[in-house]
Amino acid sequence: MANDLYNAGRALGQGASMGWSDEAEAKARAAASGRPYEEELAAVRAEYAQFAADYPIAQPALEFVGGALPAVAAMLVPGGQVTLPANLMRMASPLMRAGAAIARTPGVRNVVGGLRRTGDVLADAIGYGKTVPQRSFGQNVGRATTIGGVQGAFGGAGASEDSRTMGAIFGAGLGVPLGAVSTLAPAALGAAGRYASQYLAPTAETIKMAAARRLSNALNMTPQEMQARVELDRAMGVPSLPLNVSPEATALAETMATRPGSSQSQIGRGIATQREGARERLASQIESQLAPASYFETRDAVTDSLRRSAAPAYEAAFSVGAIDDPRILDYLNDPEFRKAFDVAKELADKQAREARRQGLDPTPFEMEQVYRSTGVVDPERLALLQQMGLPEDMIARYINDLGPAAMTTERVALPNVRTLDYMKRGLDVMIQKGMAGDPIQRENARLLRQARNNFVARLDEVVPEYKAARQQYAGEMEVLEALDEGFQNFQKMKPEEVSSAFKNFSAAEQNAYRIGVARNLWGQLMEPSAEADYARRLINSPSTKMKLQAIFPSQAQYDLFEKALQRESGLFKDATRVLGLSPTARRTAALEAFEADPMFEAATTLATQGFEGGLTAMVMNALSKGTVSDDVAKQLAEWLTADDPTKLAAAVDALTRFGAQQAQVLPKRFGLSVGVTGGTLGAGFPAPDEANYAPGK
Repeated sequence: MANDLYNAGRALGQGASMGWSDEAEAKARAAASGRPYEEELAAVRAEYAQFAADYPIAQPALEFVGGALPAVAAMLVPGGQVTLPANLMRMASPLMRAGAAIARTPGVRNVVGGLRRTGDVLADAIGYGKTVPQRSFGQNVGRATTIGGVQGAFGGAGASEDSRTMGAIFGAGLGVPLGAVSTLAPAALGAAGRYASQYLAPTAETIKMAAARRLSNALNMTPQEMQARVELDRAMGVPSLPLNVSPEATALAETMATRPGSSQSQIGRGIATQREGARERLASQIESQLAPASYFETRDAVTDSLRRSAAPAYEAAFSVGAIDDPRILDYLNDPEFRKAFDVAKELADKQAREARRQGLDPTPFEMEQVYRSTGVVDPERLALLQQMGLPEDMIARYINDLGPAAMTTERVALPNVRTLDYMKRGLDVMIQKGMAGDPIQRENARLLRQARNNFVARLDEVVPEYKAARQQYAGEMEVLEALDEGFQNFQKMKPEEVSSAFKNFSAAEQNAYRIGVARNLWGQLMEPSAEADYARRLINSPSTKMKLQAIFPSQAQYDLFEKALQRESGLFKDATRVLGLSPTARRTAALEAFEADPMFEAATTLATQGFEGGLTAMVMNALSKGTVSDDVAKQLAEWLTADDPTKLAAAVDALTRFGAQQAQVLPKRFGLSVGVTGGTLGAGFPAPDEANYAPGK
């Protein structure tokens, strides 16, 4: 009995040591007794061979337990589930380190370079350096296969009585497929159990965990990273969903969108809600990041607001009095400037009348009468009418109707600074009107603008107080021109032109230019176009990006603006991808689902293949399709389209719990597969044959 217990321990040790315990025992006995090692080894093997013959079932069972014991023991130690895979690879680690040392040797480096690259590929294939939850299923299979090969080679060499090399080769050949199979079997059983729980006994928790498994595999990131990406986009005003956080998540949503049922409808509703108001969101981005003011309201209010803010400086300039400068007086002789006086006089009179209605002093709006009518018909106007071939009586009636406007004028007084400033405003109105006309009118307006600029420059020289007033806050037309320039010409200008012009603007002009550009971008959003990606309309070229970057208040604001537009464009691309299935294909899938009758299919299968064969066929058909229940699909679709913090938090919680569960389950399953491999290999090699170790052998 005692001898049987001793041999039972030998069987456990033989399995645990992969066939090397008999050699170890013989070494120890030889050292203690002084007998030759070979004699002690023969005695040990003879005793163990007799035990194997007496207990043909118990002996291999004990060797199996011994082979599986290291993995089982590790699983019982707290934390062992996580550290087991790394510990199991320690047998291969010395070989890896030795190979790396050889590879670093100068004389061998080039020779083993290819082997080292091959080793890198193999290391990636087995997920070297990763924990079990971090590795893919394929990497876990590769890891178990490698371990099985190492264990098999080690055990084959230990069990071989003739050639250690051939034993190792044979053992490795047995261990490699065994390691793969032992990993696939638990995974297959787990998958079968999951599908059974989905259909036979679904609970809220099993449904959530099944959905979390699918979503976790697609995300390729932690739940917290998913939540952070969604919340960052929403902080920028971009309504991202979990399906937008990665291409893999979008692909999963695309798959769900092709699956008839409530999950398909949920994906469609989520994306439809997301796409609602895309134009308005982009308009809000323009307003918040570039220019908050309305173009038209700004245009109406800018003259009065600017004049009020600069009023004290202008009053100081107006107190200078009459201006007797030859160059300025020469401008006043120009017919266009005389027209500008009439326009300015009309503006001033309107302001004076309104001031009287409000009970205010109209004096600030009174212009000095610089010109008077001569009573002589303007010869240029008369010649033009005659060239048109009009009868003399008709020309006379026309001249009479025009009255003083048809007569020539003459300057009768020196202008003061207030009058000259009003004339500048009259020129501004004429220029603005001309710029909105036909090409000839626009060209005349540009020439008049050049004359106005020269006129104002001379007035600045003659009256420094006037220059100071204009520098304090640019004149109304300069701001209005900047406003219109941004609105009308932003898209036509080159980046360097925008940058140069913007740098030379005053602070008021820069702000007005941004408002004009904002109105230009808004127009691009709202006008009909073949480009349905609204964000792409705004940042459709490197040139546009460079121009926008040049006018933004800060680089940080531009970066935020561009990032928001890029994400909006990304949402459009994701929606197009997810819902891009052709209507024909979608109708076909829906029709197949509508016409399918699971009970009829089951009855037909059972009737044609018999109960046992039919049941097996139905189970295998379901597993081969990898079907997901409607409940799981619905839950998954809800998480992919989680559009508020509560729903998003629920998805993150389920994914986190699933990750914690997998951190325990996967290492256990992997440890089980390694234990099965080790136990099978430990018991798989033949026990010693007693006849080979009989006395006299």
